[in-house]
Amino acid sequence: MIRETGAECLFVRSDVSSEPEVKALIEKTVATYGRLDFAFNNAGFGTVPKPLHEQSVEDFIRERMKRFTLFTFLYLALGVCLTAIALGYPNLPSSLQTSLFVSAGASYIVCLLSTFPFWRETTIRFYRRRNSAVIIPWLVIGFNIVWMIWEVQSQNWTMEAILQAFLRVIVVLLFAEIIVITWQVNSKH
Repeated sequence: MIRETGAECLFVRSDVSSEPEVKALIEKTVATYGRLDFAFNNAGFGTVPKPLHEQSVEDFIRERMKRFTLFTFLYLALGVCLTAIALGYPNLPSSLQTSLFVSAGASYIVCLLSTFPFWRETTIRFYRRRNSAVIIPWLVIGFNIVWMIWEVQSQNWTMEAILQAFLRVIVVLLFAEIIVITWQVNSKH
């Protein structure tokens, strides 16, 4: 089709994840045309965007895994730890056990939501509109850490106090992720 219009083209099959194949691609282009003026990488896999209810489970998982970050793992690990503690200590007061399960559930939900692009995009939009608000996540993290230490210390390091403090870790993680996202935005500008 391109040659029918009088233009020239070159196709070189290559795997862009293989450095030797990419080098061979560039060498073939330079050998054919004498130089390389422009390169566009559109390799990868993905699905055509479609409503969630129309996606297969495999497509849904593949799209989420592309957005899996360290924080996604940390939310998941926190949820597993909280669930294990709640199940592993049946003699805990029922209110504390319920708090552990609720926090574990919240951690699992945040883990899933962190793979959706809206979280990152919303954070970036908020940061760009209110550049001075960058101090808020630091304050929230600091407040929660001081609160956790105060609670545990004031209750003489009881198991209940330690677990209550552990429940606040999800808040710290959420705001730490906001800080990382804003750092990434700043490093690109």
